Amino acid sequence: MKESPTNLAWFSDSASTNPGKFFDPSGTASATTNGPIGGAVYFSGDNDYIKITNKAAFELGKTNTISFWLMKWPASSGYWVSKGDRNNEGWAVKRSGSYQAIWGGGSVSLNGAERSDWGWWNTNWYYVAASIGGGTMNIYVNGVLDASKAESGGLAGTSASFAIAAQCAPDNGDNPLNFFTGAIDEVRASSDVHSSNWI
Repeated sequence: MKESPTNLAWFSDSASTNPGKFFDPSGTASATTNGPIGGAVYFSGDNDYIKITNKAAFELGKTNTISFWLMKWPASSGYWVSKGDRNNEGWAVKRSGSYQAIWGGGSVSLNGAERSDWGWWNTNWYYVAASIGGGTMNIYVNGVLDASKAESGGLAGTSASFAIAAQCAPDNGDNPLNFFTGAIDEVRASSDVHSSNWI
């Protein structure tokens, strides 16, 4: 994910082929927040998010890894990175109201451990990675396995847009829902299952 001072931000893969629009209708977000690797995007939680129009590259299926840096956890649930995650379509990495990460979509999902350090008061950066493949779903936090379970299924496809700090779904006109308050940096989506050593 790269940041721009002109109120646009974009997520890019290694070939920089997946640009996304940074929406900030209230003007309260910032694309210049300091992150663990250069700049990061701060989301105020009031309708600001990054949206990448639906692409086949983000239909992750049975083998993939999603990773990103995250700072400042909201007092309630919110979506960090997602593609749909409604009506058993798509997937998401999000936070529940119980201070835990949730990864997957529909019946293919994994709940992370409840964490007492995940609250709005915390200004530390956390590296979150979620993977599925080889018959296993995993969530890692700061390189340490947070939760794991056997899973032979895959993530269902969807026509929804890829979203950062929100959720977009076709049955809502692909409009955003469930906004996140905090900062996100270095979002990566891979079709490989990364090992714990890589993460």
